[in-house]
Amino acid sequence: MNKRQLMAGTLAALTVAGATMPAALAAQPDTAVPYAVMSTKSLEDAGLTLLSQEEGTTAPQSEQTLQEQINAAPDGVETRITLQGDVSGDLTIPTNKNIVLELAAGSKLTNVSDHTITNNGTLTIQGDGTIDCITHAKGAVNNNGTLTISGGTITRSVDVPRTNSWYVVNNAENATMIIDGGEIIGNSTYSSCIRNLGNATVSGGTIRQDKMIAMKNDDTGTLTVTGGKIISEDQAIQNWKTAEIEGGEIEGNVYTWAYVEKGTEFAGETTISGGKITGDVAAVNYDGGSAKPQVEVTGNAEITGELKTSNYDKGAYTTKKNDETAKITVSGGKFATTPAEEYIDPSAEFDATTGTVSAIPAEQAVVSVGAKNYKTLAAAIDAAQTGDTVVLKQDVTESVTVPAGKDITLNLAGKSIQSSANAVTVSGKLTVKDSTATTEPEVNGDTVT
Repeated sequence: MNKRQLMAGTLAALTVAGATMPAALAAQPDTAVPYAVMSTKSLEDAGLTLLSQEEGTTAPQSEQTLQEQINAAPDGVETRITLQGDVSGDLTIPTNKNIVLELAAGSKLTNVSDHTITNNGTLTIQGDGTIDCITHAKGAVNNNGTLTISGGTITRSVDVPRTNSWYVVNNAENATMIIDGGEIIGNSTYSSCIRNLGNATVSGGTIRQDKMIAMKNDDTGTLTVTGGKIISEDQAIQNWKTAEIEGGEIEGNVYTWAYVEKGTEFAGETTISGGKITGDVAAVNYDGGSAKPQVEVTGNAEITGELKTSNYDKGAYTTKKNDETAKITVSGGKFATTPAEEYIDPSAEFDATTGTVSAIPAEQAVVSVGAKNYKTLAAAIDAAQTGDTVVLKQDVTESVTVPAGKDITLNLAGKSIQSSANAVTVSGKLTVKDSTATTEPEVNGDTVT
């Protein structure tokens, strides 16, 4: 059969001989998309005759499964498939295929024994139907290629801990997943709803699993959240690698984890710069290992729960001091619960009236390091990294220490440091200059000028 016999709009040329059009067969708008019709039923059994749009002749009757139709799609060309009715099958999108799967309202695709859909190519899921998986250790979508979820409901309707459970969606290492619509719904108390090992972006849609983790960003994953909803009574987001939350509504806890395996450290890092989190934000060290999870809260993030640093050992959480085994740094955001002072970056301050943390303004600064301002020289030196320049904005009366291993520059900028003891003790390396002076700075007793 000539490929153009199956161009979009072909169904307009179908003649029905005493038969009803099968539920899994649907007409498409007349667009330049190669395949618009997919059916798992025999055209012959349905009594349908395909006519060639190009030649106006009767095409040979044939039976093609949904998988065969996918395999027949031209390589590298976007191919649209509309699913109607209930279809059972384990589908694979080959590496060189670009498939848009439109789930018509009321349609449902259910697996037989493997993942419902294994994507090795490019797959976009749209529409209002359902993709379901009912087999142990298999998912509704297992993505090894490029996946975009823009519509539909993706789920595992059957989930029994240890005997019939797995992720609803699995995004493999080096794979790419974009979620900008639809619903991904988990029912498990044992497996995360989504596991991401690759690159995942959530900008819309809803991800929900009430009794277990909704989004697990595993130890090779990169997760960016700019919109949508992620919902769980447990951990809405569990991060073991790199996560950036810039927007969206997170209803549940956001936990960042770290662990050590065979001497290799795996430490999660989470940056929260926007969005609303209705839950706790925690940095958790697993089993007290040397790897340290880190969380930074900044910008316009809004958090209604608590901030906490913890160890997790033998099934129990133990609260730890910040930076002892886990670290949280807050330089911005709005909080319903007052953050502990140890979490607030020295370049920022908390306003109890508004519940906000914001940067110390330049006019209140005593010292600066780069774009950040500080109210004490000690705080600035502690925050400075090797190679940084600490600039005085006002005269200070302090005794400070440059610790071993730190190499910084102190710019007096026309100001002075005074102290009743040693003004500056140097265990590392310190270069002192004055950008406003014509002569070298002087050290006079306990004063640096």
